Amino acid sequence: AILLGLEKIPTPRPLTHDLFFNTLKTMGAELNQIRINDMKNNTFFAELKLDVEGKEVLIDARPSDAIALALRAKAPIFVAEEVMANSSIPINQTKEDAESEEFKKFLENVKPSDFQKYMGGGGPSQS
Repeated sequence: AILLGLEKIPTPRPLTHDLFFNTLKTMGAELNQIRINDMKNNTFFAELKLDVEGKEVLIDARPSDAIALALRAKAPIFVAEEVMANSSIPINQTKEDAESEEFKKFLENVKPSDFQKYMGGGGPSQS
């Protein structure tokens, strides 16, 4: 459902998320945003923030359902700072930079003959 929403792939009949979104629109409700607001025991939690007749209504939802609806409604997706802090994976940029430099040096010095042993030894020898 998320991929279909991202790629705007039409379906012959409405899927569950389409049905719910269409129901919201028909009832005059507007999905203003979704928020992934918590994580407990490795389970993420989200809520839909709706505007219903000028009143803010929050509805508990699974993040995957909330994201699928947000894509259909073109509503912003927010993630609580504490969720990001507790669930994100830090990137070791220093290590990546060092590996990148090492690979660049390898490419500068590599010769076709370095690969002959992997290619069955065929081809002309270049030393």
